[in-house]
Formats: sequence, C-alpha cells, structure tokens
Amino acid sequence: AWALYLALRRAESEDLREILTSLEEQDEGDDEPYKVIKLAVDKVLERTGFDADAAQAIRDCIVPIGPDVVDDGGCAVREATIFTRIYSPTNPAAIDVYLDYWYRARWTYVEFFCTVFYRLHRVICTDKLDSFTPQGPADMNGFRVFFELGLADVSPGRKWRAIDKRKFGIDEADARVIHEVLFGQPEGDSAPAGMISVKETLSLLLASVGVSFGAAVDPKDADDRDTFSMEPLRCDGLSANSARWLGKNIRRVSGEGAEGDDDNEDPEGAVDDGEDEEAEESEDEGW
Repeated sequence: AWALYLALRRAESEDLREILTSLEEQDEGDDEPYKVIKLAVDKVLERTGFDADAAQAIRDCIVPIGPDVVDDGGCAVREATIFTRIYSPTNPAAIDVYLDYWYRARWTYVEFFCTVFYRLHRVICTDKLDSFTPQGPADMNGFRVFFELGLADVSPGRKWRAIDKRKFGIDEADARVIHEVLFGQPEGDSAPAGMISVKETLSLLLASVGVSFGAAVDPKDADDRDTFSMEPLRCDGLSANSARWLGKNIRRVSGEGAEGDDDNEDPEGAVDDGEDEEAEESEDEGW
C-alpha cells in the first residue's frame, strides 16, 4: 500500500508543481485559489502543536486538483468548485474534499448554496484514484456531506427574505474516523494525532478547499467568535449566523461542546438579517 501511495502522491504533487509554475509565469491572477487555500491551511496549522518542519510536511500533503473560481471582477466569489486531495502523513491513506459554491444577488432575491463533501480512502491500493465528484444525492461517487448551506425556496418579490437552510452531515464517530485516517491513532501528545485536535482536523478539511474557518473555544467570549475569513476573496453567502451554526456543530462532534453554544442557538430556518440586507443591496445594484 505504501508503494502505491507514494507513487500516486508523487505524481499528483508533480502535476501541481507544474500547474503552479505555469500560472506564475502567466502572471494573470489565475493562481489566486491556490493562494487562498494556502492561507487557510496556514491559519489552521498555526493553531496546532506542529513545529515548522511538521507543519510544512502537512502542507505538502494537501494537493488541490483543478480549483475553478469565478468572481465578480473584484474579490467577491460568485461560483466555485474546488477539489482537493489530502494525503495522510502517517498512513497510506487520503481524504478527498470537494466544495460546490454559488452566489448570485438578483433584483429582489438571492441565490445561494454552499456544500462541502468528503470521501475517505482508508487504504490506497491503486496507483490512480478517481477524481469523480458528487453529482447529486443519487450519484455521490463515494462522497458524503460535510455540511450544506443554502436558502429556502421562497417566491421572489419585494418582500422576499433570506431564510437559511442548513444540514450538518458528520457525527462524532465520523469525526474520529476522519482524524484517524489522516493522523493515525492517538498515542500521546507527541504523536501526530496528539498535535492536532479533531476540531482542527475538520477545519483543515475546510481549509483544503479554501474555506478558512475558525471555531471558537468559548463562544460566550465576545472576542472568541466562530468566523469565516476568506481573504483576499469574499464569499458573501457565508454569514455570521452560519459561522455560529457551523462552529457549534464542529465543537459538538469533536467532543468540545461549549456552554455558550446553547446561548448561540440559531435554529434551522432562522432568518439571516445579513443575507436580507444583501438582497436589499442587490435591488439597488440591478443585477
């Protein structure tokens, strides 16, 4: 298994290096998604116990495969599909992560969805893994839902309001498996699995597709908030309400549930005032 793992990883890493070299030579900004992924990954690694060498080894395990991002001509993302393979630094294994994002502000309403999927390769036993992506509930190609964000199907009109629809697809057992596939069994604080928590492992999956997310430790602390941070790009659909919801669920399945999570309860279907303001702005912009 290790021989196949190494052959596959070397081949895909070399493909990535060639792509990045070509994009750098063209100097047209097409390497921006790769930079966003790197910044997001760096933020997660800063919160772990890995030293500089180990952190670089983790970075080398993350291989984006053809990210496609469309912006509005500035920094606001309108649509994105990003496929990334994370190789385990401890096992002949990998996890595929796939982001599907869409955001459009129309005259009187907003179109938005954001779904992150993941697929486990517990043991790599072939020199070529498929790159098929999820094509809908009936054809997931081995992927499972990490989370889904979107808006309720409400008829457009001047009184349209953005009503959040959300689904979290991971439970505690899933979270432990993801952690073990990437970092092995916990064997003390000095082992790789002891250097990165389950919570930060889930954040690393999100970072690998450019979703920079920081889950708060104490959500009751006004200075410690669940946040999306996508610099230099902006994803308008990822609201503060959704960040609180995602942080609460990540803490829950990571075994780090906090007392303040009950105070930040944001039930599915709650109106997101931030999205509603965006809809009002879009009416003025005339999209």
